[in-house]
Amino acid sequence: MVFHSYYAVGINLPRMSADQSKLGQKVNLNQVQPGDLLFFATSKRKKSSHSLRNSH
Repeated sequence: MVFHSYYAVGINLPRMSADQSKLGQKVNLNQVQPGDLLFFATSKRKKSSHSLRNSH
């Protein structure tokens, strides 16, 4: 969903969230702004496997 949303407005991102998480820069959670993409892992491998868009 993230890939297609950004692609629709002319922004090319990798298709997989693990690859998307390697782009951009890391920030502290208290610095997150609306529209930022947040990546997190749900496995013990600590490799990003999910993303969400901050809307607050």
